[in-house]
Amino acid sequence: MAEGSDGQAKAQQAGFAGVTRRTLERLALPGDDRELVVAEVAYTPGGVAPLHRHPVGGVIFIVEGVAESAYGDEAPRQYRAGETLQDRPDVPHTLFR
Repeated sequence: MAEGSDGQAKAQQAGFAGVTRRTLERLALPGDDRELVVAEVAYTPGGVAPLHRHPVGGVIFIVEGVAESAYGDEAPRQYRAGETLQDRPDVPHTLFR
């Protein structure tokens, strides 16, 4: 994560146009070499993630606006501000916008 001259975390490009990612917190998991990462990911209106897979599960909380998501061959579903969805490990994330 990039850090500004004032010590504040700065948002970084998330790997595709129109999307930024900012790590808010990293917590080591006791007795393990894994960690819990809390990140803010922001999409510009109309932004779409390319087809991808998640190596581990995760939770997405929609802060504002509406998102649409689908995994594998399932139909897309809309999620609105205040709703959550789960990233599924090793299943193609076929749509997120």
